[in-house]
Amino acid sequence: MHRNLVKIVLILLLPIFMGCNIFSGLNSESDDAGSLLEQGKAALQNGENDKALAYLEEAKMKDPNNYDILYFHSIATARVNDIEFTTFIETFQEAGQTNVSNKGMYTLNQVFSTENDTLFNLSVDKLQGLLTTFLVVNSNLQIIGDAIESGELTVEEFPYIEDVLLSRGLAAMVANMILLIDTDGQGPEFVLDERFLLQRVEEAYQLVFVGDATSGVDLQAEITNRIMRQWPGIEAGIRSLYLYYAWTQCGALPLPENMPQIPGTITPSLICSNGSDSSLAWQLFEIAFNGTSSLYQMVL
Repeated sequence: MHRNLVKIVLILLLPIFMGCNIFSGLNSESDDAGSLLEQGKAALQNGENDKALAYLEEAKMKDPNNYDILYFHSIATARVNDIEFTTFIETFQEAGQTNVSNKGMYTLNQVFSTENDTLFNLSVDKLQGLLTTFLVVNSNLQIIGDAIESGELTVEEFPYIEDVLLSRGLAAMVANMILLIDTDGQGPEFVLDERFLLQRVEEAYQLVFVGDATSGVDLQAEITNRIMRQWPGIEAGIRSLYLYYAWTQCGALPLPENMPQIPGTITPSLICSNGSDSSLAWQLFEIAFNGTSSLYQMVL
């Protein structure tokens, strides 16, 4: 089953859920979580993103584990911070494009720039903005993703499963890769450690020490510690991208024993149906798996 991935990403899904009468009878003065959610969705539909985020922040405080609130809060967060997931996917695939038509495309092309093979060739302010956004999105969608994997949440109850798996995968992976070059790897505040660069050689990601080699720092130990501290988050992102592939191409989540082993190698058994390895979903997973597996090899 092949899908047009661009059409089902978080930022473009919103019109699909907006039925003709979904906002009829809305009480704008109501402040219960459900009413705040509907007001937030209405504001998103009207392009009032800051207003939507304010409604959804309040709704989230009142009902922090409500899947719909978490999902739409993620949409509002991405929009307010000018992050377009469709653009991000395009640049993830085709890094190094130079003909850009909008701010989002320009920023995200820089994130995966091939001109100097250095990931995150951005100002500290832009890295802070990306990190803040992706940490919030990842935190929200992790709760939903866990419910999807456990079977607690079904597509009949929650029609946005595909989008959650894809967006969580990207958010978790990118946030934790940014934190590789953060001083303490905690977030949400980003403080660049100028001793390190995150580079890509072909499709392999590498953490490189560019500080003073005579400073007495154990370079290998420092690199190992940084990769290991962020590895659970990076791995969670890759896992979610594989779940997205399996769900969209074969209509079912894989059993735990059939999940890819990271680090490891991609085997034919991971392809859930003939020809599905030509899908965009598989390509995204393959790029993430191969690139970060090479990163993990640096700690061995």
